[in-house]
Amino acid sequence: MSKPGIVVWLLLLATLTGCVKKSGDGIVFRKKADLSPVVCKADSIALPFLFYSERWFLSHGDLYVLNSRATPFLTIYSLPEQRVRTQWGNSGRGPHEFPIPSLGEMHEKNRVAVYSNSLNRMEMFELRADSLVYLSAFRFPIWMKRQRNLPKPYTRLVQYNDTLFVGTSFLPRQIAVELLDMRNEQIVDAVDFPLRPADGGYSAPFECKAALCAGRMAIAYRYIDRIELYDLTPKGFCLTHVLGSDSAQEELCAQDRDDEMYFYYSDVVCCERYVYALWQGVLTGNLGKRESRIEIIDAENGETLRILSSDHYLTDIVIDEKAGIIYGHDPLNEDCLYVFRIPA
Repeated sequence: MSKPGIVVWLLLLATLTGCVKKSGDGIVFRKKADLSPVVCKADSIALPFLFYSERWFLSHGDLYVLNSRATPFLTIYSLPEQRVRTQWGNSGRGPHEFPIPSLGEMHEKNRVAVYSNSLNRMEMFELRADSLVYLSAFRFPIWMKRQRNLPKPYTRLVQYNDTLFVGTSFLPRQIAVELLDMRNEQIVDAVDFPLRPADGGYSAPFECKAALCAGRMAIAYRYIDRIELYDLTPKGFCLTHVLGSDSAQEELCAQDRDDEMYFYYSDVVCCERYVYALWQGVLTGNLGKRESRIEIIDAENGETLRILSSDHYLTDIVIDEKAGIIYGHDPLNEDCLYVFRIPA
């Protein structure tokens, strides 16, 4: 090869690898991908119930939607048939009642998990012939044993297998993502976050969402333009890829200047092939004033493959990866579900 040819090849190699850095412990760091967004227009499905996306997930064509402001609080809606299969759940402290209900995200077909931190109880149900049948109950590991036996206030709970769940909890000075053994009421492992609040600082600038599927987990941060990918086994978590920045907005938060903080990721979904991250990229005070974007990331190597620009402001998404469909929620329109078809 001639000298000019060698120079061209080296320049090309530098271009291809310049945005990727591998640490000594095998973690791959990537800069944010600079891709032109592909605009996606939404169709919509009119819903026969008030859709407030407090907690929701998609499983085998059924939407499970929790709205604690309503009674019953759980609606199961068949997307293929576009009908409500059942509505269930009362607030209270009696049998199968929950004072402040939360919904676990399940991967098994026709399985539902409803839990309450205040009761320290999660109950498993199975959907049979459009009605819920009680299966079993679990309790969370206790983290504070002085004065009161309290579980952590898990804000999001995702199934790993029959008895293992990943729980996300937020305390004023700590964020935890933990692998929970519900049968034995134990914490198997906790994520060792590379980014943490400064000594004496608050956890709010480090708020995040965790999603998992097929032995992988993705964490997306609200106020940091960053996604982390982990391998997940029954023994715990292993960080493999970091995409984006490590710049937190702690000073603005400490000064109560929340409206001046940039809001980056509002949701993340981890599927078998790809991670779908819902990116806002606006000042917190301007949320809802422009369309959201959806980043599609290869779950194996952490590479951002595409960026979709929706024609709506969305706060939450669920994915039907086999059908190539993204379902999104706009909080300004609580009577419909937006449908985006992923371009081929």
